[in-house]
Amino acid sequence: MKRIIYILSILSLGLLASCQKDPIGETSCVDMSGQWYVTCDAFAGGEVVYEDPFGLGQFIILTSNTAKDIPTEMMLSDLRDDSFWNFKCKIVVDPATMTFFATDSENFEYEDCTATVTGGKIIKGGAVTPSGMPVDYIEFHILFSDDGNAAAGYWEDFYVHGYRYTGFKNDD
Repeated sequence: MKRIIYILSILSLGLLASCQKDPIGETSCVDMSGQWYVTCDAFAGGEVVYEDPFGLGQFIILTSNTAKDIPTEMMLSDLRDDSFWNFKCKIVVDPATMTFFATDSENFEYEDCTATVTGGKIIKGGAVTPSGMPVDYIEFHILFSDDGNAAAGYWEDFYVHGYRYTGFKNDD
């Protein structure tokens, strides 16, 4: 009986040792990647002209590495169908300065639309959540090629700004 227990113990240890996970390395843009609670305002003449013009309040966007995991490019995506614009576009990033931009980047959510992103930056510890936690701050301007209101002169672009999503109920 002891021999059977001994053999089963060795087999169990061998099985457990063979199930170790390989560590996954960080992506090249790990410090700039994440979910963000943001607000969108219409912007013109160097100032906000309409606060939250679509009445959405805060919504979530995502910054993530591309499939190629190149340190100078990321994806900027809107995660909600009912947000001010459905968009997913590639942006150029500089991880050293935590800045980003895009010029006429294809909007992968809409075939006939491009997005231009200017003034994009992430500031480490630059925001405070509703619960009082210091988190990263994000801001950028974005203009869509099919924005009729911008073309009509109501505003120049959208100013998107907010803080890194924490997942804590008090920060939602």
